[in-house]
Amino acid sequence: MKLRHAAALALTGWYLMAPQVNLPSSKISDWVRLETDNSSSECKTHLAKMIKEADAAAAAEMNNTSTGFAISFHLAECIASDDPRLKGN
Repeated sequence: MKLRHAAALALTGWYLMAPQVNLPSSKISDWVRLETDNSSSECKTHLAKMIKEADAAAAAEMNNTSTGFAISFHLAECIASDDPRLKGN
């Protein structure tokens, strides 16, 4: 790998993004950024934690808001900061 490619990869951040609760099928460029992480694995760790917490809240509260957030987190993704889908084309 060339040095400039390695440098570009090092500068790429990761966004933990989820669709809006009321627009689950919207484009990724319309999603909400929940976290910014330094690596894909760090982002995936945050995602797993958020899903676990949202599922627990939905089970405990049994209301539309907590259930909606749990669904949104299950649809969430870790997206590289340079992903072209973020540009909204």
